Amino acid sequence: MNEIIRLKEEIKAEENEDNFFNSRVTVVSDVYYQTSEGDPKQFTQRYAEILEEDQQVYERHLTISNSATLDFGWIDNPGSILISNTDALNSQLNYSEQDKENHKRRSVSLCIKRGETLVPVLLINPGQSIGPITLPNRNDRPTYYLFPNNDEIKIKVKLIVFPH
Repeated sequence: MNEIIRLKEEIKAEENEDNFFNSRVTVVSDVYYQTSEGDPKQFTQRYAEILEEDQQVYERHLTISNSATLDFGWIDNPGSILISNTDALNSQLNYSEQDKENHKRRSVSLCIKRGETLVPVLLINPGQSIGPITLPNRNDRPTYYLFPNNDEIKIKVKLIVFPH
């Protein structure tokens, strides 16, 4: 909690110093790991990035059944992206073992194209979000694709693009 207060104070100081508000991305993430015999261990990530450009984020909901090229919308020079595989199971329902096994196959790969080959870079499981992932500058940026690991089913994905 003290870290969040410190970040807010830093942001306020920057606003007063510059006399205007810069766009920013702020991330606060908690991950818990617990063994069958131990107490949970918490891993916390916090950071804020001030953006150079003052644009609206681009948000897109996709349903993919084969590879889809990532579209950055109106953002010419994206700084980072956040990708969510929104095909999560409803935790309030009791699923059969068959349904649970089928659901595990609903992951999506973030790929880049090298020559004629799609190279998987990250695996995004159902219900999982990845990012924000910082992208290389526009001159060095490859083309990004989302590719379902099972082409027999459609997978719902949300893409958020932040300006540079």
